[in-house]
Amino acid sequence: MIVRGVIGVVAGLATLSGLLFAMGWMVDAIFGTAGGAAFMRNTPAMVLWLVWEAASVAAGGFVTASIARQQRIRHAVAMGAVQALMTLGAMFSVGDAGSPLWFWLVGIGSMVPAAWCGGAMRRRAAPAG
Repeated sequence: MIVRGVIGVVAGLATLSGLLFAMGWMVDAIFGTAGGAAFMRNTPAMVLWLVWEAASVAAGGFVTASIARQQRIRHAVAMGAVQALMTLGAMFSVGDAGSPLWFWLVGIGSMVPAAWCGGAMRRRAAPAG
């Protein structure tokens, strides 16, 4: 049913957003910054963020696939594509705010594959239904 798919995509986006906000909050608490400013100028920290982001998108894909029931992976990938488009928009809206281009491109490029992985994990957990 298409309604379950749309609800799944929205729930997946909410899941990954919540996980990303949690990471941002932890970074600010650890580094004493606001908005992760100091964190995002440190290459190892940026790599850690990208790993967390990919895990968050995979979790969102898992949630999306759990709710969608039919065409689980297709809905998970759609959620990842929506997030990639929103992140692309964010990249253009903030301009050069200190994060290098490679950081944005790796993050955007990993979203659909990470969402696919999350959807595939859900499909293995409960094949049909």
